[in-house]
Amino acid sequence: MELIRREHTHFHPSGNVFPSKADTMMTDRMNKLCELMGIPLIDHIIVGGDNREFFSFREKGMIDNPKITLSTDYRTLDIKSPLVAEQRKAR
Repeated sequence: MELIRREHTHFHPSGNVFPSKADTMMTDRMNKLCELMGIPLIDHIIVGGDNREFFSFREKGMIDNPKITLSTDYRTLDIKSPLVAEQRKAR
């Protein structure tokens, strides 16, 4: 089986490569989702202006895979978690 790794790059046309709050939140979300799917997130790179400057979350030590562990015993599942896809709704 081939190992899949994910890297995300996006562009800030303003030239400011410092990550915004939204960039940081998206990186955290991507890292957690990738971990759940078994795909390590290698880096999130922001490129700015003339493509000469960049910000690397990995280089700054900001990407740390959460190492999520999944239960193997159905009796230990937290079914009241807000992550449940569907919940009872009154109609």
